Amino acid sequence: MAFLKTSARGGLLWLTLALLAACEDELPNANPPELYDIESAADAIKEAAKAVVRIQLPSGSAGTGSFISADGLLLTNNHVLGGEACAREGCTVSLSFEHQLGTLSLPARTFFALPQHVDAGMDMAVLQIFVDKAQSQRLATPHFLTLEPHAADQLVGGHVTAVGHPLGRLKKWSSGFVIHADGDWFDTTIFSLPGGSGSPMLNDEGHIVGLLHRGAEGFDLLTPTSTQVSAIATATAGLTRALAAPLPSSVISLASELTEEAVLAHSDAFLAASTWTANVGGKSVALVSLLGAACDRGLARQDYTSLEELQGGLSPCFTALDFIECRSDVGEEREASPKGCPRGEREAWLARLKAVSAKEKMFNGSLDLSAISFAMEALADTQDEADQRARANIIAALDEAKPAIDFEVAAYLAAYGIPSYGNQITRDLFLHYDKQPFYERYAWQISVSALWLYADDVLSREQALKIAKHLYRNENVSLGTNLRIEELLYNSGEL
Repeated sequence: MAFLKTSARGGLLWLTLALLAACEDELPNANPPELYDIESAADAIKEAAKAVVRIQLPSGSAGTGSFISADGLLLTNNHVLGGEACAREGCTVSLSFEHQLGTLSLPARTFFALPQHVDAGMDMAVLQIFVDKAQSQRLATPHFLTLEPHAADQLVGGHVTAVGHPLGRLKKWSSGFVIHADGDWFDTTIFSLPGGSGSPMLNDEGHIVGLLHRGAEGFDLLTPTSTQVSAIATATAGLTRALAAPLPSSVISLASELTEEAVLAHSDAFLAASTWTANVGGKSVALVSLLGAACDRGLARQDYTSLEELQGGLSPCFTALDFIECRSDVGEEREASPKGCPRGEREAWLARLKAVSAKEKMFNGSLDLSAISFAMEALADTQDEADQRARANIIAALDEAKPAIDFEVAAYLAAYGIPSYGNQITRDLFLHYDKQPFYERYAWQISVSALWLYADDVLSREQALKIAKHLYRNENVSLGTNLRIEELLYNSGEL
């Protein structure tokens, strides 16, 4: 479950990484996986990379796309921006251009996207990008890629390079060889991560020969001396056929009469289109009401058999919060079409979120502080009120559960300016983080908390950045966390 911290202390997207689908085929051994900065790429790849952008949706999910025309046609995966996430009527997307080391950090730009071609079998989507929702002007894209048609089996043995935004972070490249073909799909030795979905597969001349779909995971990828890496892609022959086909019925129309189940399944499409009501049974029904009822059903269930099933059942409780905004002081973060505020139901929503936290604690003893802090922010009248409520909820939950104040818990103390709890002084824990065993496992929480403490004048900028820099590329810190810290330092102007 992911929440956006939107206070004066700065924003944080708590990302829960999606699992990569498994690959049944065994692959040759490869060196430990690496992702490389764009400035280190060959000239043809470096030039091609200018057409590759990071895609971010209002739901918080991120992927990669590439322009394939001079007037804003964007190619990506169906599962990134296809039938479920962008309706026939279009959607709002945020695009980041040249978000990479060696360039100045710039904010993402918001555009309107209209689906043109979608094919679930090819896992592809092509969208027309417009400057505004009125669709009065197509986006001029001087940097765009050309598709070089190839059947999958024609690519076997060839060298390919993927350029994308792993984990939705800074743009990187990784290369490898095509080792297997199956219909329109092919396997490569390229290393990829979630967020890289939708990356173009390029030949050495910088032309698209495939579209990255997913990476692989599992213990079958580990050997005694190395790591087997694999990325699966669609060949351009299949993509070219899909480009000639009309939109399939799987691309939802928000104006159509839908079942409650269909609305809940496509809630991201409603959010991306800034549409807060749905036609259910011929009646206009608020998305928040539908999601509230689904949340209540999830809370009422007593037959969950796993934590994953529990979190899936409770997901409507959090999805609804994407459609809510009661704060009057979030400034530019308010949308042009303001989200609704269920003022008469706020107490019910606050109670639901407390029930979510209690349900997870009852299920396996875990303490879900996010449900009673970050998740509740949009229900407050002001950010200051949200912060005060979160502080009170966090302290009450800690008083009841009496957990050890580790880095995960202390991150909430730092985020909400709680100077200490019990015998633990928040500042001291993070200032002397390296005195704690296994601190590398919590490198992201430590880095972000240091910057929060700086924003609250608890640490100096130099102290906060020193902590993040020390953890950056630490050999004991995971690759995913290093990518996050790298972007944090990049956005701070330190890289």
